[in-house]
Amino acid sequence: IFPNPTNGAFKIEIGTEKVNEITIYNIYGQLIYFTNKSFSEIDISECSKGIYLIQILTDSRVIEKKIILQ
Repeated sequence: IFPNPTNGAFKIEIGTEKVNEITIYNIYGQLIYFTNKSFSEIDISECSKGIYLIQILTDSRVIEKKIILQ
């Protein structure tokens, strides 16, 4: 996930694995973004500044990362 920290738009690269879902939660656990399509770039610039948890579901695993929105 880069750039991190971001001003809103960021890219997700996980190699050759197929992405099934991408969900983003705020620090309170509220869902702010969901897609079941594979996107190389996501924009959350309309959200408040802070820390967000990104959960990426692939065919073989769940990846969780944090991103900081400036």
